[in-house]
Amino acid sequence: MCGIFACVFCSTDSSRKEMINVLLTGLHRLEYRGYDSAGIAVDGAGPDDPIVIKEVGTIAKLENRVKEVESSDNRMKEDVHLKHSVGIAHTRWATHGPPSRENSHPHTSGPEDNFLVVHNGIITNNAVLRDMLAGYGVKFKSQTDSETVAKLIQFLYDQMIQSVPDLSFPRLVMEVLRQLEGAYAFVFRSRMYPNELIACRLGSPLVVGTKDYRGTERDVFKVNKISQYSHSSNREPAAPITPQLNLVLDKEEPCTRPDGGFRGEYLFSSDAGAIAERTDKVFYMEDNDVVHVKNGNLEVFNFHAALDDHVLSDNRIISTLPFELETIMRGSFDHYMQKEIYEQVPLTPDPEDCFFF
Repeated sequence: MCGIFACVFCSTDSSRKEMINVLLTGLHRLEYRGYDSAGIAVDGAGPDDPIVIKEVGTIAKLENRVKEVESSDNRMKEDVHLKHSVGIAHTRWATHGPPSRENSHPHTSGPEDNFLVVHNGIITNNAVLRDMLAGYGVKFKSQTDSETVAKLIQFLYDQMIQSVPDLSFPRLVMEVLRQLEGAYAFVFRSRMYPNELIACRLGSPLVVGTKDYRGTERDVFKVNKISQYSHSSNREPAAPITPQLNLVLDKEEPCTRPDGGFRGEYLFSSDAGAIAERTDKVFYMEDNDVVHVKNGNLEVFNFHAALDDHVLSDNRIISTLPFELETIMRGSFDHYMQKEIYEQVPLTPDPEDCFFF
């Protein structure tokens, strides 16, 4: 099954090489899930210059591909240090189309990589959306439902930016989600919104880790409930996409801190085990959550709040992971299935421990 991993460095002046190492390590921790290809996207010369690297096969092959790109792409020949940086990564288990670089994640909105997305799950109205976008002249390079989402966000951005000049990244992503049917976990990054990341989920797990270098972790993140939301469902093949322009985001006031703001990391993963090496402070996203990171601030929205207010919790509580890193490492075992077998609690006693009188 597919795996998502992403990292945001906030006010750390971290290098691109450090980001790549964090992403590749995170993907290694997700290898147990099974996969046939993998990819990463990192900042090039700056946050508006993403570099996408993908490869078929193991993470080790992706690591070799990264080295090839570092030696051939002028943007990567010199390392850069950025105040804020965003990286996303993915392991793919082929469902829509065979293993290939084109079908691997991250998927792009076009040749300029304006929007990049990694995705777990399945979009059940993919065929309808794909046909509709093709009718507008949109070209596809892969066979995946995930690329449909990448093309859709660019299409909606082009439509909405004229009517909503101050269009925010979370507002745009919520419009994308309004068009989708199925189950998903997404992480988005964009040249149009540098130093920002969006994560969202419905039916597919996603966990958020926080690591404050100053040691002043927040205990809770307030959920910003969205009003006037209406889902666009049961779309007919010929029906045009019509953005909901009246959706209002009542944003949380930025958290003011006496130490000058958050300095540290936000991490996102399909599995908490992939985060444990970096931090043990996490919260688990709930269905219809949209998490937005921008310049060190993290906000949580829930776009079904108006429909499900009676069941929606008001906060996302930070918890401490209850296990050590060693317990999730493969260790000396040949593979994770072997580890799982040998670590099973025995149900019958060892004969040598039995006494007969």
